[in-house]
Amino acid sequence: MFLLFFLVFVCISGKIPVEFYDSGFLGDRAFAEDDAEPVRIPAGTILWKFETWGEVYSSPVVVDGVVYFGSADTLFYAVDAVTGAEIWHVDTGGPINNFSTVADGVVYFSSENYVYAVNAKDGSLKWRFEIACTPVRIETPWESLVEDSSEMGELEPPGASSPAVSDGVVYFGMWNNLYGSGYICDKFLYAVNASDGTELWRFQTDGLFITSAPAVNNGIVYFGTDYGDLYAVRSRDGSVIWKSPEGEGFTTIPFYADGTLYVGWEGAVVYALDSLTGSEQWMYRTGLGVYLCAAFSLAPTSNPVVVDGRVYFGGSDGDFKDCLYALDARSGKEVWRFNTGGRSPFSSSPRIQDGIVYVGSDDHCLYAVDAETGEERWRFETEGPVESSPAVENGIVYFGSNDTYLYAVE
Repeated sequence: MFLLFFLVFVCISGKIPVEFYDSGFLGDRAFAEDDAEPVRIPAGTILWKFETWGEVYSSPVVVDGVVYFGSADTLFYAVDAVTGAEIWHVDTGGPINNFSTVADGVVYFSSENYVYAVNAKDGSLKWRFEIACTPVRIETPWESLVEDSSEMGELEPPGASSPAVSDGVVYFGMWNNLYGSGYICDKFLYAVNASDGTELWRFQTDGLFITSAPAVNNGIVYFGTDYGDLYAVRSRDGSVIWKSPEGEGFTTIPFYADGTLYVGWEGAVVYALDSLTGSEQWMYRTGLGVYLCAAFSLAPTSNPVVVDGRVYFGGSDGDFKDCLYALDARSGKEVWRFNTGGRSPFSSSPRIQDGIVYVGSDDHCLYAVDAETGEERWRFETEGPVESSPAVENGIVYFGSNDTYLYAVE
């Protein structure tokens, strides 16, 4: 009945409802310099919120005045960044929980075992790439796989990684659900042509699945697997440059800065590695973890971000408390940590602009924290955990919440 109501509503109205808040948006503004353009500094006041029909784990991307994001309701949305009015949406038939990439007027995103390329202006489909998956039943992680049957019940959907786009090529991999009913998908990293979706090459890993979206820099693609391998392969053909020793599963997207890779590991460690050799420069250990395990969850991970010589990431300390960490990028020494009210593994990745770190938390809040001192500037509370990573554009912070809304806050 709910689905029927939803379809009737959309057919009649042509869009999902949005609430707009007039909170002095055209009034006094504080400005900061950023690339010689004035930028408003957010202060935690809501501008608008846009309602979907599912949790918004997806991290929004803002390009040319449009916010692009997905929802667990199977729809991918484009909404006006100023008003929150819907421009278009695309129904994939599966949840959309990762972030998207926009390049040359095309939006790339994943849903279940498909990667999509749609026109940024109207959402029209350019191509769709399918990753081969086989449904299986796994009773425990240690027992053998059992062939699928009609009595297996509802299967948990697999999920392709967020796509990375560089020099006309789209890179992505696949993770698999290994507990209970699920799918076994291939364990390749793919490179496909960005214009038409044709496969250029594929690289087979030693693991069962790929645990992070790839990162691309200087002709090298970096990504991790469940076996604890971190790979560096050539972007032109997928040939291996180096592979890290096996650990317990690299789970975050590697971040490249000044010849160094920063990556989170599910053993509660952040590593700094030489990008050309994979050799360790330093490691920092948190209490419990720097991730929300991508292999067994639809939510994203908290990825390290490096700005002005500091590494920022979310993790859990030894008391099961969510913390935002700041480390010295050269030495790995802790500069400060900020404790949020969350009590589960961190999944929102920080965003830094104008000396402020923005990050979501399991305690339903988006936080603004001083990047230098780690002191709280303000917080904005929603009705659900904020597992989405924020985007900051022109002084406005955009983020999703498990309460089904996308928010715009300044």
